[in-house]
Amino acid sequence: MPPRSYRMPVLCTAATLDNSMQFRQGKNPAEWPWQLVMLQISLVNTFKILFQIALKPFGQQTYIPQIMGGIAMGPSLLSRNDTVYKLFSSSAKGLQVIGVLRAMGFMFLLYLLSMRIDISIMKKCGKLAVVIGITSLLVPLLFATLFSYFLREFYQHNSQLFTTLPAVAALVSTTSFHVILVVLTDLKLLNSELGRLALASSMISGISSWGFLEVLFDIQEHLERGSKEGLVLAQLSKIAVIVIIVFIFRPIMQGMVRRTPDGKPLKESYVCGICLMILICAFCSEITGQHFYFAPVIMGMATPDGPPIVSSLMEKLDCFVEAVLVPCYVIDAGRRSDISVVGKNEFGAIQLIMFVASFSKFASIIIPAYCFKMPFSDAVSLGFIMNCKGLFDVQLYSRANRLGLITDQNFTILVFSTALHAGLFSWLAKLFYDPSRRYVAYTKRTVQYSNESSSELRILACIHQQDNVPSIIGILEDSHPTKQDPVEVCVMSLKNSPPGTVPLLIPHQTDIFPNPSFNKQSEINHIINAFSQIQNRNAGLFMNQFFTSYAPYPTLHDAVCSMALAKTSTLVLLPFLHSDDPSIRIVNKNILQQAPCSVGILFDSGKVKRSILPSKAMRSACIIFLGGPDDRETLAYGARMATHPYVKLTLIRLVSMQENSDADLIERRRDLNMINEFKHRTAGCRNCVGFEEHMISQGFETAKLLRAVCMNFDLMVVGRRHDTNSSLLSGLTEWKELEELGVVGDMLASKDFQCTALVLVIQQQASVVLEMIESPRNISKSVSDISSSKFVSSRWG
Repeated sequence: MPPRSYRMPVLCTAATLDNSMQFRQGKNPAEWPWQLVMLQISLVNTFKILFQIALKPFGQQTYIPQIMGGIAMGPSLLSRNDTVYKLFSSSAKGLQVIGVLRAMGFMFLLYLLSMRIDISIMKKCGKLAVVIGITSLLVPLLFATLFSYFLREFYQHNSQLFTTLPAVAALVSTTSFHVILVVLTDLKLLNSELGRLALASSMISGISSWGFLEVLFDIQEHLERGSKEGLVLAQLSKIAVIVIIVFIFRPIMQGMVRRTPDGKPLKESYVCGICLMILICAFCSEITGQHFYFAPVIMGMATPDGPPIVSSLMEKLDCFVEAVLVPCYVIDAGRRSDISVVGKNEFGAIQLIMFVASFSKFASIIIPAYCFKMPFSDAVSLGFIMNCKGLFDVQLYSRANRLGLITDQNFTILVFSTALHAGLFSWLAKLFYDPSRRYVAYTKRTVQYSNESSSELRILACIHQQDNVPSIIGILEDSHPTKQDPVEVCVMSLKNSPPGTVPLLIPHQTDIFPNPSFNKQSEINHIINAFSQIQNRNAGLFMNQFFTSYAPYPTLHDAVCSMALAKTSTLVLLPFLHSDDPSIRIVNKNILQQAPCSVGILFDSGKVKRSILPSKAMRSACIIFLGGPDDRETLAYGARMATHPYVKLTLIRLVSMQENSDADLIERRRDLNMINEFKHRTAGCRNCVGFEEHMISQGFETAKLLRAVCMNFDLMVVGRRHDTNSSLLSGLTEWKELEELGVVGDMLASKDFQCTALVLVIQQQASVVLEMIESPRNISKSVSDISSSKFVSSRWG
């Protein structure tokens, strides 16, 4: 089969009003460009979905199904059939429409990806990110280029391969931060420490390599034209486009943000205006001799970070770009990739160069990371991530092919190799890196331990919406902060951002006493004012800082766990939301699994309206004690509440009559020790502390007792995890609906119970080290042994 030409012809045609109904008159389907384009887009999306389903067990990134869908449409598969080829690849009108949509698709894709990146991350990155960013470009570029010149000696008989090998080496040595952003999004690592380091390093490397390739392409283009002055003017025109974007378009977008009310999306007119700016930027790039994707990248970086502009544009444009415009781009790439014309010599030579470039880039990342004492597994994962390729690399290959730097065969091999390397490296990165490992704390961060060591109670209070504030404030005040037993609180407002956006952590610095000028009507300001008021009326309550975290729901738990680790928090307070969206519940579950300290989930039925105003009315609280580490944590928290002058506390202990195993005896001994300690600490508060004990033989008796007492209290404090084989809960675990609340908390939150009290479900610190300490074999191991052990923190950079 002779090789086919994939150069797009220049087409001039008269505008007509032909429509698809003319097939009845025997018209050629190739004359219906829009219908052909829609058919191809549908087929590519179908192939993409099929490849996604097939590759889902391997956790592959979105780029691989996309490019494989385009390849499947090309001459490597479907277009090998002459009928399909004539219909899709030889229709001049269809190719012209595809070319226009391809350019628009890549233009808007680059803008959306660039818009998600916080350019200030390069200012905040440490020395390690700078070193990796520079070495990951220079080292592979040097070694791959030298190897390509060495390899050329074996291919002197092949003039095309002999000429293009150095260009191939330069192309495969680069790194694109757009690609790394997509990879980190697919791997759900954007909000992890490794993800932030990878993004910062890729931005330094990507911007440098992008500038290098832009100059290389300009030199090649102007050498072909024989114009030296044009090369200088091209660089000056780039500066002019950047000035227009930064000093004209960016202030306009900032004005749009200022005119948008807090919590509201951008107006439709603003969205249309920004789209028009993107098109104007691309047009200016083209008429000044630049490539059309230069200005959208710069404008994306200049777009103001965070909501409402990023979230609104993502909501309006992302779906259309991904489902309609990007398929046109991969159709064009797949149409030009024909595996049947690839020779063994070309394939082998390019694979060798890619191997040298990948290995040298891997070494250039591992060695600096080792010098900065980064854990080896994390450094290996970072090396795999930085070696991933994507659509932006395909665009570089395409432009190099159009400029004659590489041949059609080179382009085909690079496209296939890019998909192969991306799949392999992303899978290995996910295999080596466990983001939850860095949250394992090797010291006790529990309420129980803070009471024993007489240290302050540090609470990270998380808020999803403004309605959570009164119940959170009630819990903080019931904790009875005093100068002798202070409570330090860090407030974190959690906001969802569109998938793929770079997480933002915004600190809010305020005065201790709010001033009259702090009256802007926004949710965070109301929250800060509310917490500042309770700080003023509680001498031992200290508000450490206020933060707003914007992150996609799959990575929002990383923001909470990272903050808890940084602030050495003792307890994370999470509100339980009544929402049909399961994403928020998944966030809470992830925090329960990975938090480096104890976690409390606060359930508010909403049946009682609560206020943040000061109150001296007596409040009643109840602790349900079944036994176990979580229930011992509730007793430690209750011991603080018992000293509050306006809290009357009742401890209800449920005792099983059937458990006699040795393990149960050990747990009972711990429970009795904790109860005795609780009685000792509350000895001076006997008028405000009550104690009840009930013998239980079956689970229905537990449910009956809870139903009877839940209406008599304002606050119910229970543990989350219990022995499911215990007779106290027999028959109750099958009916559990809300896993994050545990069996007892789920019953109290049930509509059948009609409980109006706040329900605080506490889970003690769930870390590997604490499980080792609390195991029967290590019951005699003291805290001092753990403190003196040679564990090393995994924080670096």
